[in-house]
Amino acid sequence: MIDDVVVYIHNHLNIQEIIVTHLPAHIKYALITRSAEINYPVEAFIEMAIANFLDTE
Repeated sequence: MIDDVVVYIHNHLNIQEIIVTHLPAHIKYALITRSAEINYPVEAFIEMAIANFLDTE
């Protein structure tokens, strides 16, 4: 199930843009700042966070 969610999110990057658009400013700033620090796109950073949250193992 987790893999299906990650694949869905990966294939629908505009969903992540919508998520970022609706986040409070301080969370959006933290996401953008951290993803820049680790040299990762914001979309990939969100995908990793969601996958980590859904991972029950």
